[in-house]
Amino acid sequence: MLRLYNPRPRQPLVDWTWTVRILSAYSLAVFALVWLAMINPKISVWISEGAEAELAMAVSPDVAPETQIAQPFAPMRATQVVERFYK
Repeated sequence: MLRLYNPRPRQPLVDWTWTVRILSAYSLAVFALVWLAMINPKISVWISEGAEAELAMAVSPDVAPETQIAQPFAPMRATQVVERFYK
């Protein structure tokens, strides 16, 4: 098979160096949070309270609040159609 000379090398679809950096930064942050939760017991209490508060807000209330319907300021009147525009 004959290959033609290509002066420009193919560009990769993903820049793996940045992908690895971002992934390692996230994993380091998660590892640090888990380590802090294991070291200090108060942090695990804060996390559980935050999760409870978040899940409690997701549940809808059993009784809906009373709705208020807006009333018009003045009584509404029916208008007549001018027939000369429709002939």
